[in-house]
Amino acid sequence: MAAQRPSGLMLYARLLREARPHWPLIAILLFVGFLSTPIALLTPLPLKLAIDSVLGSAPLPAALQILPAFVPDSPAGVLILAAIAVVAVALADHLQRLVQAVLAAYTGEKLVLDFRAKLFRHVQRLSLAYHDIKGTSEATYRIHWDAASIQWAGHPSLGGRRAGGASLRPPRPSRTRPPQAATGRRQRMP
Repeated sequence: MAAQRPSGLMLYARLLREARPHWPLIAILLFVGFLSTPIALLTPLPLKLAIDSVLGSAPLPAALQILPAFVPDSPAGVLILAAIAVVAVALADHLQRLVQAVLAAYTGEKLVLDFRAKLFRHVQRLSLAYHDIKGTSEATYRIHWDAASIQWAGHPSLGGRRAGGASLRPPRPSRTRPPQAATGRRQRMP
């Protein structure tokens, strides 16, 4: 009897157990990913400052009243403040994306390295008869290529792709297309 493939839930539970030593890194990665929302909400703030305080007659918000006296009094000072705010928000956004990309690559590669080491130790414990039957290329292929899909399986921010997660799921039954009539229209299925 052939071994059955594990269900998707069992597979993800095992992936969580494999990733347990890396949970602090994954938590930091998710936190850095969540920082993109407040940074994105800051994007229109410089435009609001410029429109309300330079073109309109509204004073600067109370949080910005601590600036030197020449900034709130002159429209040029408020415009310079808005320009500096645009640059600051753009820098914060790019810094957040850079930290997320570097941390995702580091965490993903650590996951792959540990999983490959575990697979390699398992392959070393296999009998020589297994390697005679299957060949050493089977084990080498699994260690090199299949182990890499662990970094894409859990969360898109771990690598920015979902391709690996699709390859780890059990295959879905394929649906065949209904037969075409001679006229080119689909026939109804019973």
